[in-house]
Amino acid sequence: MLPPRDEELARTGQWLTSILATIEPAAGRRLVQAYATWHVMRRLRASAGKSARPRTYTANARNNIRAAADFITWLTQHNRSLQACHQADIDDWLVTGPGACQVRDFLTWAGARGHCAVLHVPGPARRGGTAASQDERWALAARLLHDDTLDLTGRAAGCLLLLHGQQLSRIAAMTTSQVTSSDHTVFVRSGRHDVPVPEPLGVIVTELIRTGRSHAGTGSPATTPSLFPGGLPGRPITASRLGQRLRILGIYAMRNLQLLPDQHRVPPRPGRPARPRRRPRPDRTPGTLHPAHQPHRRQPSIMIRLTAITRIMPMTGHPSSRFIADERPAG
Repeated sequence: MLPPRDEELARTGQWLTSILATIEPAAGRRLVQAYATWHVMRRLRASAGKSARPRTYTANARNNIRAAADFITWLTQHNRSLQACHQADIDDWLVTGPGACQVRDFLTWAGARGHCAVLHVPGPARRGGTAASQDERWALAARLLHDDTLDLTGRAAGCLLLLHGQQLSRIAAMTTSQVTSSDHTVFVRSGRHDVPVPEPLGVIVTELIRTGRSHAGTGSPATTPSLFPGGLPGRPITASRLGQRLRILGIYAMRNLQLLPDQHRVPPRPGRPARPRRRPRPDRTPGTLHPAHQPHRRQPSIMIRLTAITRIMPMTGHPSSRFIADERPAG
């Protein structure tokens, strides 16, 4: 049996061969080949060797290599060599398109090795897009949690994005082993922490594992460890494809769907008012965990946001539980 292979990494190597064939002159092609082979691809292989992910995301690496090839071609068309390139040439290059700043990695590598002067290239501009309003966030989350006519994959992924603030790439790579259940509470593992999820989302995720993953590719095995299987047999869905499916549900502003200070709670079912927030206990500072749940190590930023959610999610039987929105029927 052949060992598992990182398909994205293999395709990037084949793609690199076709890109190098288009670069003229030969000196420029050899320079881009050295940059791509010993800097970009080496970094990708090192990342793939340290990670347990089934796929290595190579889009940024490809953009850097493509920018280097395009820049060398542009210099040739303007009768300039890389060694004779000045800051004024870089300024002219940067106005050729929005992706021109991707050449920054290549020029940093080339300048450090004496192939050109040390040149300044600004980083890519951050594209914020249009942020969803607070009411829109709650409306989307309530629809995903309570509308049984929607696809389970979109409901689960959308809730993890809206309520947990997870990145699409992390959601797409999730496995069924990250979802566990104990004492009628569903937990989702993020890093080294098991985070409890509210009852409606817990039901959605467990139902997705049991019956809802119907979008596996042709020839896929009967069982798969991926929580969101993709079109390739045995592979998870890509982040871009998952984003397309979420946009069908009306979730567009992916980069702006971050947790806001007043949104660490689960939206109630439409037509049922949420239980008002209780006053904080005088012996506890607002926004802190019970001492029994204080982490011993400093958590990364995503876990700080997830911990904030766990403070207000139902934890049956725990004396410090605070119920912001009770999803169970009255009586």
